[in-house]
Amino acid sequence: MISITLIIVGISILIIGFILLTSLQKLSASKRHEQEMERLMGMAAADGVFTPNEKKLITKFSKEIGLNHKAILKSINERIENLNSKPETEFIDYNKKTGDDFEDFIVQKFNKKFFTITE
Repeated sequence: MISITLIIVGISILIIGFILLTSLQKLSASKRHEQEMERLMGMAAADGVFTPNEKKLITKFSKEIGLNHKAILKSINERIENLNSKPETEFIDYNKKTGDDFEDFIVQKFNKKFFTITE
């Protein structure tokens, strides 16, 4: 009778240990995912510009790990707004840039004594 009791106790301890182990692994994995997301958020906000590619990457990763991507994107935008420095990069509208370059080229062809350039 004692042997059966010991077997039952051993099996129950084994099952409890397995459940605890898997729950600890899930907990450490979620903690690791949150740390990775925090690093991604920091890198996205570091240069002061939140690009569409960064938004796609962060949205995809946050959906994969089950986090609220809208709250994360809002948090990154708030971080960028609270930066006290000028952005390291800027968006370039190539259509506007091409038009501005063309205007500069045309203006160079005119005699400068007939007009003044203002921007």
